[in-house]
Formats: sequence, structure tokens, C-alpha cells
Amino acid sequence: MFDTSIFLFLQHIFLYILLPLIPWILFMWIFFGTKYKWLLLYIVSWFVWLWVVTAFFYALQIFVFGISKWEYFMLLVVLILSFFIKLFLSKYSIKKYFSTLCLDISFSPIRESFLALSRVKKIFSLTFFGYILVFLLLSLLYNISFPTYFDDSFGNWTLGAINMYFDGGYRVFGSEDEILGKWGRTNYPIFVSIFRALVADFSGFWYEIYQNLFQYVSFFFTVMFTFVISFKKTKDIFVSLLPPFFITSIPLVFFHITDGYMDLASWLYSVFTIYFLYRFLSKKNYENFVLWALFWALLIWTKNDALVVYLPGIVFGFIIYLFLNKEISDFFRGLCTRNNITRLGFIVLFFLAPQFFVRFYHGLALNPQANDGFENPAWWHLEIFTYADDIFILENNYNLILLLIPLLFLGFWKWKKSFILYSVIFIFAIFIAVFLFTSNYRWVLDQTTVNRAFMSCFVILVSFFALIYSDKKQK
Repeated sequence: MFDTSIFLFLQHIFLYILLPLIPWILFMWIFFGTKYKWLLLYIVSWFVWLWVVTAFFYALQIFVFGISKWEYFMLLVVLILSFFIKLFLSKYSIKKYFSTLCLDISFSPIRESFLALSRVKKIFSLTFFGYILVFLLLSLLYNISFPTYFDDSFGNWTLGAINMYFDGGYRVFGSEDEILGKWGRTNYPIFVSIFRALVADFSGFWYEIYQNLFQYVSFFFTVMFTFVISFKKTKDIFVSLLPPFFITSIPLVFFHITDGYMDLASWLYSVFTIYFLYRFLSKKNYENFVLWALFWALLIWTKNDALVVYLPGIVFGFIIYLFLNKEISDFFRGLCTRNNITRLGFIVLFFLAPQFFVRFYHGLALNPQANDGFENPAWWHLEIFTYADDIFILENNYNLILLLIPLLFLGFWKWKKSFILYSVIFIFAIFIAVFLFTSNYRWVLDQTTVNRAFMSCFVILVSFFALIYSDKKQK
């Protein structure tokens, strides 16, 4: 169960990296043609393919009991046939599709930006880069050295995958203790477990230790993504290294990379959801808005918090931005076209409808509450604020980030039309309201969920530091 070797490690890395590419590329070609190239086709691919593939498996369980490589190949056949049908109907050259696979990578702009820095900035840039590399290496070594064992990582995600792998799938219409792979925590989303069961089927055995690669690969590509979008926007290597440096400097992040609490999935999918809305607002390209809709459909199934906190915060930030810039009517006018409505309808039917159907069929709550003796009839729980120093002052929680956050919010009025800042502020405020007005106040008293929740807020904010900085300079 705990077998380790270089061969097994490379095998799982190969599966984690290769399996996403073909389904995602075909999916993008079918729905968006040749509009997106290497950055959004490769880096973003890993985060969406998981749902393209596992949403197919999820829906398939309604009709067929099975999660294996054969169902994966079935999906590939469906996607390939759909792509060639589109190619035939549109009479579009297949060479233009393959041209989107070319890697548009040049290190010359990075080298030129570094040489243009002052000596002090050069030293700091090299320090940041070295720290990020060491962090990624050490977290990888730790990640592939220990299996998952904490409740949220093993009980909620790994245990379900083990059952699915050895049972060959799960029964949607069985009794409640049979559905979702005999999963004890049936209220939790199931996609991560499906993915892990599929990887185990391809590898030929359940290797517990390499299941953690899911969260490491997720984190690695997110860090890469924050650097790429930052440098693309600023052309400044010093500023572009700050987001990945700030993220890796948060001590709690290391724990989530290695053991896999799904707060990590919540904030990284929030980063992509916010980015595509930001990209839409910058370019007014509705394909970006459709990709945003795709990411929010994925975001709400990463963890229950995403449905009641992250997504509402992002939507509120978006609405406020449109309202302040008087763009609401223009937005809806541009959105209501046949192509946009068709693609949005597919996202709802494919990624959302089956999950809601299973939940409502079995009466599963969207945001379950535990009855563990902490219920309190008070309207609010002001006692949570007495723990503020324990949450924010302890260096092993947030470290250097606490020096950056006040500076960002002191400059809020200079960036008061920043959609990104609105989104983060609303996410933070909703978390405060949940802890203050519901029985979730217990998670502040025992210092568990609250630290992870605010960590996510900080990571989302610093991921876009360079974009906020660049927008401020342009204004």
C-alpha cells in the first residue's frame, strides 16, 4: 500500500500530466475553436480536465456502474467524433487547430527585464526565485513521502476513492451508505475521489502515497500560472515573482500541499474564476466570460464553502464593478447571443445538473451543519473577535503576508474600481458573517477552519498582486 520507487513516482507524474491534455484540448477546440493558445491550453488544462472527465464519469454512474480506463477511452471517442463533426461542418483547416499547440515561450523578455533591474532588485529577485524553487522541491519530497491521514484529506477524499477503485465505481440509486462509493461524508463533492480512483485504475494498483500528487500538481501549476499572467501584464520580473513568493511564504500553504485539505482546491479554482472575469472585463470578450462560467461551475463542487462563500463573493464583486462603471446593461446585451447561451446551457446541464440531481434525490444538504453540542441560540457570536490575535498575530499562520495586506488595503481608494479587490473583500466579509451569525463560530473557538478560510483569502489576493499593481500604474 505504501510502495515507493522512482518508477512509480514517474508513472504517476506521467498519468497526472498526460491524462488531462487530450480531453481538454479537444474540449477547447469543440467549444472555443482556436481562440485559446498555449497558456490557457496547457497550464489551465489540468484544472478543467478533471471536471471534463470526472463529470462524465459522474453522469455515467446513473446508467453504468464503472470507473476505469475503458470509460475514459469512451469519453475520448465521444470528444474525437464531436471534434471531427465540428471540423466537417465548419470546413475549418485542422492545421489552425494544431497551431494552437505550439509553445510560445521566449526567455529573452525575462532576461531583458532582469538586466534592466537595479542591483538591489536583482538580489531580491534571485532570492525570491531561489526560495520558490526550494519550497517546491521540499514540498514535493514531503508530498511523496507520506500518505494522507488527516480527516479532511483521508476521510473526505481518499477513503471514497479507495472504495470506488476496489468496487469499480459507485451506485447512485443505492441506499445512502452505498452511494458515492460507500462514502461516510456523502455531503462532500466527489470529483477528487473519482479522479484518484481513475489514476489508480490506470496505474494498476492503489498506491496510497502518490494520491497526494493531486494537490501538489494543482499547486505547482497555480504558482506557474500566477507568474505567467503577472509577467505578461507587467513585463517586470521583480514584480512578477512577488505573487508566487508571497504564496509560498504562507506556512499554512505547505500543509495543504502535502496533506490535501480542499481549501487549497477552493482558492486555486477561485483564482482562475476571478482571472477569467478580470480578463473579460479587460477585453470584453465573451468567450472569457463563458470560461469564467465553466470555472465557477467547477468551483462550487470543490468544497461546500465554495458554494456559500467563494462564489457569492466573486459574483458580488463583479456586480459592484459593473454597477460603478455603468456597464450592467451593456454586459447583458453582449451576453445574450445564441452561441453564449448555448455554451452556458451546456455547462449547466453537463457540470451542474447531475450533481444537483443526486443531492436532491438523496436529500443531501448543500452546506451541512454538525450537531455536536455547540449550537447556541444567540443571534451573533461576538466572542470570535477575542481570538483575532491568535489568528492573525501567530507567525506560523500567515507570516509575511500580514505585512503586505495593510499596504494593499491602505491603497484601496486608489484602486477602488478593482474588481479583484472587491471580490476578495466580499469573500472575507462573508466568512466573517458565517462565523459571526451561525453555529460555525465553533471553528473560530477551536482554531481550525478559521485559519484555513483566511489563508484562502490571502492567497487569492496576493495571486493578483502584480495585476493590481499594474492596473494602478496604468491609471
